[in-house]
Amino acid sequence: MMYKNARKLSYLAVSLAVIFTAGCNSDSGGNSGATPTPTPTSSTKVDVFSNISNCSSASDVPNCGFKNGIYVLNIGPNVSSAQQERVITQVNNLLKWAHDDVRKQFAQKRVVIGVIEKEPETNEAHNQFVLKLAENMYSNAQVLDAIELIYTNIGGKDETTSTTAYQKLLQVFDYYVDGDNQAQVGAELTQSYSGFKVLINNKMGTGSQADGYLKYDECNYGNGQLDSNRIDGTPNPCTEGGSTTNDDGEDISKGKKDPIHTKPINLNPGALLGSLYEYKVAPANKKYPGELKDVNGDQFTGIGKVASGDTASANYPFNWSNRGFAPLNDYLNKWFFTNNTQVQNH
Repeated sequence: MMYKNARKLSYLAVSLAVIFTAGCNSDSGGNSGATPTPTPTSSTKVDVFSNISNCSSASDVPNCGFKNGIYVLNIGPNVSSAQQERVITQVNNLLKWAHDDVRKQFAQKRVVIGVIEKEPETNEAHNQFVLKLAENMYSNAQVLDAIELIYTNIGGKDETTSTTAYQKLLQVFDYYVDGDNQAQVGAELTQSYSGFKVLINNKMGTGSQADGYLKYDECNYGNGQLDSNRIDGTPNPCTEGGSTTNDDGEDISKGKKDPIHTKPINLNPGALLGSLYEYKVAPANKKYPGELKDVNGDQFTGIGKVASGDTASANYPFNWSNRGFAPLNDYLNKWFFTNNTQVQNH
């Protein structure tokens, strides 16, 4: 069933509605929050695996026997079982808190979450394994549907000790799992990002002339798919060091290309929703993506009750209280925090 035209209102009308229905109270949230509520008795089971037999090298990939579900796999040296378990905990939490339709989508896919030390940029065997898995998704003999990497030493940081896995799971969901316009949960994801874009571009509840307006730069996650209709704050063309090509000579004028997610889609919706999810789960961490910025540059502040419009909050409108986030926040509360009312209120 197609859901693309399910809503008769235009994005502009929907966006106006969310501005005036967003809550007016502000709260910066608790510490880690994220206390789960009981899972409904009737729910789809998504299998979560910690290993797979006979699948650890590039030559193994064509014969890897992935089943539907989510595989959290340690890849390469210097990755511990404790790091893997922390990622598995976040996977299970996300599934537990989500609407059953989200679980149904995950239950139909073969998803690999690789826990790996660093980006797979060298010729070491485990890096070639990762790249072969990513390549396989677009082959005629596909053995998996999605892949994402969690790094244990990226810029000196261990992503398994933070909430990064939540953010990346939202990216996986958007890029490979949500069903796009063939499923309501996928169609509404697209609509939520479009609503955010309408609010930003039309300066609707996103700031003031005196304070400035919220902006967002799509270049980092554009993946070569940006057209001329960009979110306010996105340069056209995208550049790196003043050049429209990167160090490898690739054209990045329509957005930087991802070496793992080579599917020809704009990666911004999943990336931004993932960042908002991460903040709502643990507001005390004050996390936010660098793509959000104000008129003076990257000075966004990771505080505030999401989309509340609390003008008294510090650095408003350049914080999570900005009403521009209402479409994204409504989407997450409806589909991903269905069974966690505490996080809904962050």
